[in-house]
Amino acid sequence: VEASTIPNAFLTAHHCLVELGRMQRGERILIHAATGGVGLAAVQIAMQAGAEIFATAGSEQKREYLRALGVRHVFSSRQPGFASEIRELTGGKGVDLVLNSLAGDFIDAGFDVLAEGGRFIEIGKTGIWTHERADALGKSIQYHVVDLGIVMQEDPERIQPQLLKISSAIQAGSLQPLPSHVFDFDDAAPAFRFMAQAKHIGKIVLRHAGAMRISADAAYLVTGGLGALGLHVARWLVQHGARHLLLLGRNSPSPEAANAISALRGAGVRVEIRAVDVSNRSQLEAVLSEVQVTMPPLCGIVHAAGVLDDGILTQQTWSRFEQVMAPKVAGAWNLHELTRHAPLDFFLLFSSMASLTGSPGQSGYAAGNSFLDAFAHYRRARGLTALSINWGAWPDAGMAAKVETQGRRRVLPAIRPMPEQDCLSCLTLAAAQNCAQLAIADVDWAKWENPTRLLSSLVRHAPVPEAAPAQDGILERLSSAPESNRRKVLLEYLRGEALDVLGLGKSHFIDERQPLVRMGLDSLMAVEFRNRLVVSLKRPLTATLLFDYPNLGRLADYLQEREAPRQAAAPETKDSYAETIDSLTDAQAEELLREELGQSS
Repeated sequence: VEASTIPNAFLTAHHCLVELGRMQRGERILIHAATGGVGLAAVQIAMQAGAEIFATAGSEQKREYLRALGVRHVFSSRQPGFASEIRELTGGKGVDLVLNSLAGDFIDAGFDVLAEGGRFIEIGKTGIWTHERADALGKSIQYHVVDLGIVMQEDPERIQPQLLKISSAIQAGSLQPLPSHVFDFDDAAPAFRFMAQAKHIGKIVLRHAGAMRISADAAYLVTGGLGALGLHVARWLVQHGARHLLLLGRNSPSPEAANAISALRGAGVRVEIRAVDVSNRSQLEAVLSEVQVTMPPLCGIVHAAGVLDDGILTQQTWSRFEQVMAPKVAGAWNLHELTRHAPLDFFLLFSSMASLTGSPGQSGYAAGNSFLDAFAHYRRARGLTALSINWGAWPDAGMAAKVETQGRRRVLPAIRPMPEQDCLSCLTLAAAQNCAQLAIADVDWAKWENPTRLLSSLVRHAPVPEAAPAQDGILERLSSAPESNRRKVLLEYLRGEALDVLGLGKSHFIDERQPLVRMGLDSLMAVEFRNRLVVSLKRPLTATLLFDYPNLGRLADYLQEREAPRQAAAPETKDSYAETIDSLTDAQAEELLREELGQSS
C-alpha cells in the first residue's frame, strides 16, 4: 500500500518542480491542493530542496495537517483571496514557482501572484491557459502544461532517472510514502464516492483483499496433516505466525513426519496430532469438541486430505470410487457442518488440476476434487469463507508425486513440478485473493495435447513444418500384409489411434467390441478420429463415422469392406454427405454429432 502511493505522485511532483521548474533553495513556491497525492509529494520535495512553501487546501482540517508538517503559509483553496495574502507576505514580490491544479479564477490568481520571470507549471485539465495568453502578461513567464502520460510515451528516457532519484530518496528516508485511505476492489464504488467528496488526505488505494490473517492466539487445523503436503502447509502456517496447530491423519506419523513435528515443537509451536478419518463424522466431531476446550479458538482450516486408487473407468467399482471420494466429499462436508458457526478467517480446500482437465485413470479423484471446487462456491454463496485451489504438481508431495514414485507416468504430462518455495509463495498470494477458486500450476502449453474447451484459449502450438510422408503408413502396411492378416493390422492401427485420441496410455487395451463412447469418446474426439483416418487412409469419410460404427471391430470391418472393391483405375466417387459436413461450421457439426451421440446411446 505504501509503495503504491509513491510512483505517480512523486514522479509528477519531481518532474514539475525539479525537471521543469528548476526549483532552487530559498525560492518561494505555491503548491495548490497541497494535501492531495501530488501536493503532498511536492511539499516533501520542496522542503528537501530548502524552498519556502505557500500552500492551499480545502478544509481547516487539511490546512492544520499542512501546518503540522511544517508548512508556515497555508491558505484556503476555496477562495482566490490567497493571492493578496501572498503578495502582502512577500512584500509584493510574489512567488517564483506555481504548481497549479485548480481551475477558473484560481488560475488567474496564480498568474497574478507569480513574480517577474517566474515559472507556472499547470497539471490541471480544465480552463487551461494558452501560451499566448500567458505571454501577454509581459512578465517573461516560463509556462509549462504537463501531462505525465504523454511525457512517458514521447520522452521515456527522462522518466527512469527521475524514478531512480525518487527511489534513492525513499530508501534514504529523505522522502516518505504518502498517507492513504485503503479500499478493497469490491468497494471500488464507495472509494470513488469518497474521492468525489474530497475529504481524504494523500492517496486513495484500491487493493485486493488483505493477506490471510494468521494469529499466534488462534488454532489452525490441517487435514492430511501428517503427509508431505500437510507438513509443508504446517510449516507455512508457522512462518506466517501460527503457534497452535492440529494435524489430522488416518495413520501414525512416519519417521520423517515425526522429525518435522519435533522441529516445529522445538521452535515453540504447539502441535497436536490426532488419528482421524475426516470422512467419519463422529471421529471428527470428538476431536473438534476436544479442541474447543483445550486449544485457542479455531480460526483456520486447510483441507489437504486425499487418497488415490487409479484405474480406467470400466475397471472402477463403487467401493473404489467411495475410497477416493470420501476424504474429499464427506471430509469437506463434515468440516463444513461442524465448524460453520466458528469465526473462521479461512477455509482452504486443496483441489487439483485434474478437476479442470480430467485425468486418465483417475475418474474418482477428478470427481472428488470437482466437488471441492463446487463446495467452495457453495460456502461463499452463503457468506462463509472458502477457497478451492486447483494445484498442479508439487515436487515431493501431493498426488502427482505419489504417482511418480509408483513408477507410473504423471497423469498430467504437460504440468511440471513447481519448486516447494514457489508453491508456498503462490499459496500466500492465493490466500489473499477474494475468490472461490483458482488454479496454481506450471504448465508447458506446447506439450498439451487435445485441450478441453476450458483450456483451448491458452494452448498455442507453434507451426510445425510439414513432414515427409511416412514410408510405412497404414496403407503401405495393409498392402504388404497377407490378405488374411489385413484386418488384424487395421485393427491394431485403429486401436493405437483410439488410445491417442482418448488420451490413454499405450498400456490400456480396448476390446474391439467395446463402444468407444463408453471409453469417453465425445463429439470433438470423434471428429478428430475421423480426420486422422481421412488423412492416413486417403479417402473421404463421413463426420458421423464413429457413431455409425461405434466400436473398433465394426469400424475395421467397414473400412476393410470399402477397401476391397476399389480398383486402381476406377474413378473416385464423391462423398456428398462428407462434403455437406465439411461446409458446416464447427458449432453446426458439433450439434449434429451431439444428436448422433444421443441416438446411439
